[in-house]
Amino acid sequence: NNLPEGEEIPAGATIPGFGTRRACPASLSKTEYINCCEPQNTCKGETAITRETVEEVTCGALRKVVKSSNLQQVLGAVTSQSSGCLKETAVDSFQKVNGPASGWTDTTFEKLPTEAVSGLNTSSLEKLNPELFKNTRSLEKIGKSMQDMTEEQIKGVVPGLKKAYGDLKQWTKQTLKKVVTLAPKTLCGLSSTEVKELSDASLTESIGAVSTAVTGCQGQHGEPIRQTILKSFRREKGEVNTWTAQTLNSLNGLKSSIRSTEFGSMTKEALTDSSTLPATDNVLNRAQKLAIVDAVSDLAVAAEAESPAEAILQDIPSALPLLRRSAIAALNCSVLQTYFMQSAQKKVPDQSLQHIVQRLKTCGLSAVQGTASSPYSGAASVADLTTTDVQSITPFLGAFSSADIGQMNLKPALKVTNASLPAGLSSIQRTVITRKLVGGSRAKRATDATSPPLELTQLPSELGPSLTAADIGKLAPTVAAIKSATEQGLSVAKDVAASFADIALAALGSDLSNVTSYPSNTIFKKLGKNIVRGFNRTTLNKVPLDSLSGFASSASEFDLSAGQMDTMVKRFTADVASTFSESDVRGLGPMVTQIAESVVEKMPEGAKAQIARNFGQSKRVLGLAGNTKMVKQITEKALGYLKVDKTSLTCAQVETLGVLAHNLEANTLATLNKNEMAACVSQLSQNQPGETPVAAEQRLRKVATTVHKVLKGSSSGLDADVVEGLGDAACHLPDSYFSTLTTAANFNQVFETLGRASCDATSTAAKTVVSKAKEHHTGGSGKVRDLSRQALRTINKALPAMSTEDIKDITSTSVLDSLPTFGEARFSTAQSVQIIEKIAPGATTVRARRNTNDNQATLTGADNEATLTGADVKSLGRLACSVQPKFLQNFLGDVDAVESLSKPDCFTPARKRELIAAVKKPAAQGEPSTWTDIVVSSLGEWTSGLSASDVSSIPVPVFKASVKSLGKQKNVPVATMEALGEAATKTFGAKVESWSEGTIASLGAIVGS
Repeated sequence: NNLPEGEEIPAGATIPGFGTRRACPASLSKTEYINCCEPQNTCKGETAITRETVEEVTCGALRKVVKSSNLQQVLGAVTSQSSGCLKETAVDSFQKVNGPASGWTDTTFEKLPTEAVSGLNTSSLEKLNPELFKNTRSLEKIGKSMQDMTEEQIKGVVPGLKKAYGDLKQWTKQTLKKVVTLAPKTLCGLSSTEVKELSDASLTESIGAVSTAVTGCQGQHGEPIRQTILKSFRREKGEVNTWTAQTLNSLNGLKSSIRSTEFGSMTKEALTDSSTLPATDNVLNRAQKLAIVDAVSDLAVAAEAESPAEAILQDIPSALPLLRRSAIAALNCSVLQTYFMQSAQKKVPDQSLQHIVQRLKTCGLSAVQGTASSPYSGAASVADLTTTDVQSITPFLGAFSSADIGQMNLKPALKVTNASLPAGLSSIQRTVITRKLVGGSRAKRATDATSPPLELTQLPSELGPSLTAADIGKLAPTVAAIKSATEQGLSVAKDVAASFADIALAALGSDLSNVTSYPSNTIFKKLGKNIVRGFNRTTLNKVPLDSLSGFASSASEFDLSAGQMDTMVKRFTADVASTFSESDVRGLGPMVTQIAESVVEKMPEGAKAQIARNFGQSKRVLGLAGNTKMVKQITEKALGYLKVDKTSLTCAQVETLGVLAHNLEANTLATLNKNEMAACVSQLSQNQPGETPVAAEQRLRKVATTVHKVLKGSSSGLDADVVEGLGDAACHLPDSYFSTLTTAANFNQVFETLGRASCDATSTAAKTVVSKAKEHHTGGSGKVRDLSRQALRTINKALPAMSTEDIKDITSTSVLDSLPTFGEARFSTAQSVQIIEKIAPGATTVRARRNTNDNQATLTGADNEATLTGADVKSLGRLACSVQPKFLQNFLGDVDAVESLSKPDCFTPARKRELIAAVKKPAAQGEPSTWTDIVVSSLGEWTSGLSASDVSSIPVPVFKASVKSLGKQKNVPVATMEALGEAATKTFGAKVESWSEGTIASLGAIVGS
């Protein structure tokens, strides 16, 4: 072990503590020696275990070399980053020396390193000596280790705490404060029903620590826990309209669980206090921040401020991106420029910044002098922006068009290690940035003083999905660079991963058996997921069988495809599986669906239970939604592994079953405890990818019926928490329930929940949302025109339940201010036409005069005139399906507009052909023979409007670069699909059998042609 890293141990050498090495390959490094010799019992003595070597050892090998005599070596090697295998092995060895966990004293427990405590399985945690929880040092150690525990393990800690301090109802303020201070994650192990047992006074007194603790609670039960605590806090502190800034700030991360509608009733002091300003708080989402700005705006209007928008900015300087569209249009240039930079410094990016950037251009970039408070150094256009300017506006790159980004000098501004880009960039924008940074060939850039080579590690990790195999050829990264970029967060597509794998195999040997003289888990960790995902099945089949157990505990980290997983898992034998621990099975993730039943039978009971949990979280199982027989078989297996009593189903079992829970028989679901309903139904109503619309509706109706049965038909037992958990299933509740669900006490919660649900426009649920919004949010007028932007956003998906008279009553300004919300709703064709004609008269019949200035179209109607900007058009969403192509023609020269407009799935085949014809106009993108891959990738749903002639005209390099986008499209005409197939063989070769797995994955649906 004292040999330098990498130095080989010659055959026949005598190693102190090991004896003479024999029956191993010709040469081995010190780490390889442990793995090769010890498992085969060809070495004498015991292996020295250090932090430098344990992570290089397979799980099976580690368990064989760890003995009681080297326990201290093992414990000393454990870190918080160590594998679950090492932690579990350390704990097992510790228990062999010190007895089972149930008998540990404080003195014994003190000998176990904090980092190793998370190696205790759920069963052992449940049996821990209650006296440990009473001891401050022991409880603190458990609390620190919970950071590395799974949800199941955290739940396993709760029984010991109850034994130590009594039932939750008995916990005093001092007890709760001690627990949440020393072991904060304890609250994440409780159900919302259990949280209700804690006293309001205790929770409120420790609200700072409590809110910090529950902010990190994940899974389906996380939000119900937070909402339960907020309700308790309200009972102690009063409703939100009485809160001071200090009260609001005391909630810390819990502010993210306050409903956006509730911000509207808060005091101005609470919303604008500079020390607690919630509009700049990173814990709040966009809807909440918009609600805050709307509330402050309403207060400014009520106070008759000369300029409400400026009044808002004075109170909330970074609120510019959150202002209504109409408010932004009313700002003068100097105010706009000043507050733009303040927003940039606060990093508050938002799609509405597109309106701001357009206004800035109208103001004239050259008019803005380079000062600390302005974004530009007197630049006449984006091409003239300095490096400092570009760095300043980087948080808002998404607000600039792809054409603007293409003109910016990005490389100097972004060529830094760990450079980052803002969230929300479109795929087109990311592609443009990637092309600018990667540039031409590496050889050419190496001799170009103005554009030196860019390394893979210098690319912002957000650009990973936009990288192509051609880009990798230009970057020519080393294996070390690929690994480093992966550690920085880079994640690439399958075909790019294949290119990375080729680079790795070329550097380390094409025969993987040469590479894997290290065990498989070591190779996987050393190379990283972006290389491993690129290995084909032939390569993966070369992984030594005796190292598969080590692979198991880390497998899920590498995001392998179904085919890759099958290749590995089908090689598992009963002997290998018999050594599996819970962490091994947990690491296998969805691969457990492919393990043979005969192999599972050899596993320990704890590992079998973990298989059931994996089933419940598996995307593979989700994908089987259409295979009813197979899903039922998997569900029955899971029930058996968990030993579920079908006559007394618990909410905890429902959570563990995950996606399988909705396959339970109705009679079994009806045995759920009424008081636990709110914590369960969110899991039952969770959307299932792969389901047909009919199957989805049947499932949602089943969930609604289950709730009805559990409550025995009594609507009084259905509270707002249950409705929130129901989600889309709430649409199918009996009509009689809604009258009791919309009382003043719980209106906001039900209002937001039903607004988010995808209810049919004719359903009682959707109609209730609209009618109650008119009743509660119009200042008593009952008129839709008086609904605020916040109310319209909250009505959300229920907007189509508005009547013809409602839509007629709403103002064009209200629609434009809430255009993204209207664009996402599924209006009928008649409703869409009515809305479009309100904001752009003539757009559905092309009675229009157009102004090409700044990409705007001004349309004249009988009663009003409206101007739609490019930013408006990009927010039309599904409304675009009712707009005539001739009207959209004016915007199709902007590839970003093409990408946004082509996303909805509501265009008819005839309309798609018309739109493609419009795209081909010289003033738009021109003929297909002149298109770039960016243009082709922007076509989205319109791709199926391409003719066979259009496809054959696309240049081969362009087709190759955009093939992933083309292969994703559905409902493509046969002739067009055949043309795509011909283009594929022309691009990748006529011998289909020679295509790589990466190429086939990229082609998608085109392969079938």
